[in-house]
Amino acid sequence: MGMALIGARYNHYNWSGWRWLITHLESWGVDVREFRFSNDGDFISPETCMAVADAIEAHLTEFDDEHREWIERHIDAWRHCGGCSQL
Repeated sequence: MGMALIGARYNHYNWSGWRWLITHLESWGVDVREFRFSNDGDFISPETCMAVADAIEAHLTEFDDEHREWIERHIDAWRHCGGCSQL
């Protein structure tokens, strides 16, 4: 069980990964008010998705190889999804 982002292609996070992502985004100054810990279909706007992609890309060098390899694959999905639903 976790968070699937409908509209962001293959982006699926288990709850630990979802919390990890949100914690990092908050520390980087990304507005995460649209992010939920429930699968109710709440929408993440295209602008927020773009901010997520930009933040991940800007901070890739801060991660060890394992985390960088895992999260780097998600940049394009966040950047090009045009917004997504949290299910």
